[in-house]
Amino acid sequence: MALSFKLKNPVFGISSSQEREILRALGKVGVLRYGDADRHFGSQSVERLKDGKFIKQEKHVVNGKLETVLVVAKKGRDYARRYLVHGSMYKRSGYQVGHDIKLSERYLELEKKERLTWLNDHEVKAYFREKGLEGEAIDGAYFGDNGELVGVEVFTKSYSSETIKAKLETLKSCCGRMDILHA
Repeated sequence: MALSFKLKNPVFGISSSQEREILRALGKVGVLRYGDADRHFGSQSVERLKDGKFIKQEKHVVNGKLETVLVVAKKGRDYARRYLVHGSMYKRSGYQVGHDIKLSERYLELEKKERLTWLNDHEVKAYFREKGLEGEAIDGAYFGDNGELVGVEVFTKSYSSETIKAKLETLKSCCGRMDILHA
């Protein structure tokens, strides 16, 4: 007699596409300003995710100003990894919140179909390797309407002139266009 069993599907409690978009964004860029998430996806979706413990709210000082940001919690990370982010999740650092906010602002400016093509820094490295390209790591990339790769880099005050030069060379040689941001 053969034993069989059925794996139970987890019930995550994600009820709207807006909630999924918030988790996808956090999986791709690591952090969202509370106000940006509210404006793009609605406060109801933000609050439902917070109540369900999918996301957490944190406060950070960025450029001398106190910012309220959203980050993914373990439950949200599990959901995003399983259903939304095909590849690696963005690894955020509490030391570069200003950098990550700039990245998230750019991500949110994109059309939804462009956001779906977003590659975080680890995915960009893998894409470059797959295509036989070499260069300095960049923060992210996406595919524009015409299929060209658009490289995204956030320059901070801590970057040396050599690092900036190397990243610019990578953007020029590996990407069809470049989006350069400053934190």
